[in-house]
Amino acid sequence: MHKKMFCALTILLTMFMVPIQTFAHANLQGTTPSDGEVVQYALDVITFEFSTDIKEGSQFTVTDEAGQTIEVEAVQIDGNVMLGQTVKPLDSGSYTVTYEIISEDSHVVDGDFSFQVESEEETKNDSETAPPDNEESEEKASEDDANQSTNQMNPTDQRVVEDGVSPTVFIIAGLFIFAGIGFLIWVIRKKGKA
Repeated sequence: MHKKMFCALTILLTMFMVPIQTFAHANLQGTTPSDGEVVQYALDVITFEFSTDIKEGSQFTVTDEAGQTIEVEAVQIDGNVMLGQTVKPLDSGSYTVTYEIISEDSHVVDGDFSFQVESEEETKNDSETAPPDNEESEEKASEDDANQSTNQMNPTDQRVVEDGVSPTVFIIAGLFIFAGIGFLIWVIRKKGKA
């Protein structure tokens, strides 16, 4: 009788512990440049890091503030890291990156983030041709500081649980099942002694 109960308990625990790993979708952990970042150099490589390995076929697009798609010439995937290089360095302006990746469990995960480029070369050329306007530059600096502090206080958390199922739910359910089985074993033992 005890051997049958032990086998049943082992099978049940195995069944409930396996889904924790199989439902682990890849979540975006970080990017370079990061969401809301103002890049001060000529940028041509964008890097993503995910919580789990991703599969070939994962991709991303870059669009500028006018809605024009910037060509990405090479996308490389190495485990949980995806990086891509644009055909040429990005000009100064705002950009949105939209990604669609295939996680290890073949679930498609998508999302987007934005950043700005303020290339030093273009900034130098602009400052040589236009007279400095202290009031305008101070205003822009205070706006940038406000935006940066807002981004630090309210970071976009890309670690959203996909499909509303959290691995924590499975862990808690497993603990309840384990406790229930333990209670059943205790009751059966009590009846056997009585």
